[in-house]
Amino acid sequence: MKLIRETIRNLIMENASIAGTRVIQLMQQEDLIIVVDMMPPYEGVIYLCSRDDFDEEYSEVLSHLGRINMSSTALDNTMQVSWARVNPHWQKKGLGKVLYNVALAACTEENLYLMADREEVSSKAQRIWDTWTDMPATYDIEQMDETPPEITTNGGDEDFLLTQDTEDDVAQGSFQKNDTNWASYSDQDPRTKLNNGTMKDWWYFFSEEYKQDFLSSSLTKRFQMKDASSFTETLEELELLYYV
Repeated sequence: MKLIRETIRNLIMENASIAGTRVIQLMQQEDLIIVVDMMPPYEGVIYLCSRDDFDEEYSEVLSHLGRINMSSTALDNTMQVSWARVNPHWQKKGLGKVLYNVALAACTEENLYLMADREEVSSKAQRIWDTWTDMPATYDIEQMDETPPEITTNGGDEDFLLTQDTEDDVAQGSFQKNDTNWASYSDQDPRTKLNNGTMKDWWYFFSEEYKQDFLSSSLTKRFQMKDASSFTETLEELELLYYV
């Protein structure tokens, strides 16, 4: 009966496209667990570790095999993944995907959003954000705006990218670095010129091409998990998820 219950739980997770049966079975076979340590909205850490390396009584992770660090952003209700790593031996097994989803679920349960690091994101990590963007049935996705590098006044209107509402403005350095169209700047680029021939320091704010790339990128968005409680409760029932 226990095997049947675990199989059903694993199938539920697989159908949710969040964590498949193979990675759950791997964690069970290798006695790996995930530990959440949150201080919202300022910082949070998600650990992957051996069960023997978690002192539950003293809420202490003695050693870990993988880790995601989260930190605050300029937005009060949004955190960012500031650092992530899984030990090479445990890479390419689906464990990183589960860690990221636990990080997202932990933020969601605190009524917070999660976004990519504002300055730098590896191509491997970007695949996670791309996957979430393509799964609106599983994740809530909000498009964010960009903080203008400088505020100028022209006829009473401030420069802006998407809207003049500043509440969703946030730094977008990781998007610019990861998109080859916008990773470098040159005054010789013909796109630096406005229609009247004058040069604009922040020329890309006036580029429709930049705006379309911006809207298409997963790195300019923030996320929540639609059914975070079911996801975390399943992991807890399987004794794979703990909190400190």
